[in-house]
Amino acid sequence: MIGAAPMDAPEPGSAPADHPNVVAHPPLILLASLGLGWALWTLVPVSVLGQPLGAVVGAVIGLVGFILAAMGAVRFRAAGTNVQTSRPAEALVRSGPYRLSRNPIYVGLVFVHAAVGIGFDNAWTLALTAVFAAVLHVGVIRREEAYLAARFGQAYRDYCARTRRWL
Repeated sequence: MIGAAPMDAPEPGSAPADHPNVVAHPPLILLASLGLGWALWTLVPVSVLGQPLGAVVGAVIGLVGFILAAMGAVRFRAAGTNVQTSRPAEALVRSGPYRLSRNPIYVGLVFVHAAVGIGFDNAWTLALTAVFAAVLHVGVIRREEAYLAARFGQAYRDYCARTRRWL
């Protein structure tokens, strides 16, 4: 499997979890990263673009990110599968924004993270966008990929061969 981490082994005598065992729910990772950026900024304020330009640029990037994440979630619901990472995947979604990226919700969240840094003129938050994306990649996406490969087999591997992970 392409760059996949193994799923956590189930406890002896228990059934395997029917979800990807991510390190934390992505919205919580987002909030934690944004909170860290705010805390660092209160200690050492470092500007990005200044205002009002930063607010305008941040709003545009944030809107694009929100729309992309929302489109991904709507497509999941339309396919009858779960958005929450703690629940089983019921369907392999390959339409809509999933034609361009295997992770449009996470791409959207990364855009939103960067937008907050730019929009609030907080260089710490903007810099932490890379850390946020790395945590998503290692702690969420790779685990989801291993889970989806086990759940959907060759259909998922074919989808991975045709569609990029990010953009």
